Amino acid sequence: MNYLKLLTTLNLDLNNGNTGSVKFFRISIYSTFIWFQVLIFFYKKEDLNTEQLLREKFLSNISRPTVFKIIDNAVAQGYLIKVVDSKDHRKFNIKPSKITVKEYETWAQIYKGY
Repeated sequence: MNYLKLLTTLNLDLNNGNTGSVKFFRISIYSTFIWFQVLIFFYKKEDLNTEQLLREKFLSNISRPTVFKIIDNAVAQGYLIKVVDSKDHRKFNIKPSKITVKEYETWAQIYKGY
């Protein structure tokens, strides 16, 4: 692995002023974690709901209302979609919007080859 190349790419990425959903989710480490989890479940073609997210050890340091606020703000911006679970209508599954997937895939290209 070329560590200097990776560091240079990371530096460029952090200073590049990303826009849209990438910028939104990178506001905090917690929103970035939620973004990654939503995308991981999306690419695995599995459902993810808020209760599953809240059970993640990484999110144990923040409150439930904070997690809901991040999700609700992302929904309001059009970056996430809440879908009523087909088996349990009390639950909402969280999915990335088409623009979130597109912007993520474009952003991730800078890390191609790592």
